[in-house]
Amino acid sequence: MPKVYIQLTIAALIFATTAVFTQAQTALPSITANPALPGAYESVTLRLTPENVLQGTRITWSSGNTVLREGVGVTSISVNAGALGTKKQITARFTDTTGDQAVVREANITLTPADVDLIWEAESYVPPFYNGKALVPQEGAVKVVAIPHVAGESSDNLIYNWSYNGRNYADRSGRGVTTFRLPTLPRRATVEVEVSRANGTVIAQEVTQIQPQDSLVRVYRDHPLLGVVESFALDSNVSFRSQEETFVAYPFYFSALSPQEEALEYMWQVNGRAITGEDNVLTVRRERERVRATFSLSLSHRFSTFQRALADFVVTLREDE
Repeated sequence: MPKVYIQLTIAALIFATTAVFTQAQTALPSITANPALPGAYESVTLRLTPENVLQGTRITWSSGNTVLREGVGVTSISVNAGALGTKKQITARFTDTTGDQAVVREANITLTPADVDLIWEAESYVPPFYNGKALVPQEGAVKVVAIPHVAGESSDNLIYNWSYNGRNYADRSGRGVTTFRLPTLPRRATVEVEVSRANGTVIAQEVTQIQPQDSLVRVYRDHPLLGVVESFALDSNVSFRSQEETFVAYPFYFSALSPQEEALEYMWQVNGRAITGEDNVLTVRRERERVRATFSLSLSHRFSTFQRALADFVVTLREDE
């Protein structure tokens, strides 16, 4: 009797294994794309999976009436996604031999290129006509704007799903929500947006990283005829043939709308002596034939301990020769 029990158990295991294998074999392959959301003219790798059931099978890849690639065990192919707004259908045909008779089957995938750009804008001050981008200061605010490139779709009708440093912000996502604002940025930020149609189909995604920068202050000469000479910052020894000079300080990457904002505190020193009651403009006048003085400026933000900067320079005022 024990022998019969052992034989029956082995037979049951063999039957169960066969049943599982047959079930796995009958699962029809499908096509996956990498990247899953291609941009315009991007190279896309298409793969027919699961690959193990297709070994020894002849596969034909085509687009419309054009055969792209064919051969035994050819389970992958690289194609060009095409222009924005175009649709390219790729078909993989193969012979399914898992049943009683061979059946020609096919798997399809449609590539519809779409892109989204992320542009961030710091809420910080830089001087007028500054040839550069305003950067995000420590603990500063930044606004990220999504610009989708989807043919035939209005940006207001698309769904935007925003994430910040791996955390999803559903309360700040939704239809037409193209802007994501961070009121304070204490450290490096990773902002991601996923764009989808109203039916939930994801069509594009993008990630951007934002690194906060140290604030700066630069001092310039206010020339009596030329105005503020912004092409030359005073950061070393300079000499002027004049009776009087005016210096203008400009903040860089401070959370402010103008240099005269009340949140900014200017602390000037001349030869180590504090000059009170001054903002970003300081006027000095020589009382002797030749005067040499060391200037220093400390600029800080009243509501952020991390937004502060220093500037030092030496000025000599002398008579005309």
